[in-house]
Amino acid sequence: FPIALLTSRTRALARADEMMRDQIRAACSAVLGGGRAKA
Repeated sequence: FPIALLTSRTRALARADEMMRDQIRAACSAVLGGGRAKA
């Protein structure tokens, strides 16, 4: 079984999950901040 393929796939999934979490956090910040996005 190609371990490298599994590793790259896991890394890609983790990166996508991290990006999605950042987007959700930004959206929540915009809503909670009354439209003002707080980093």
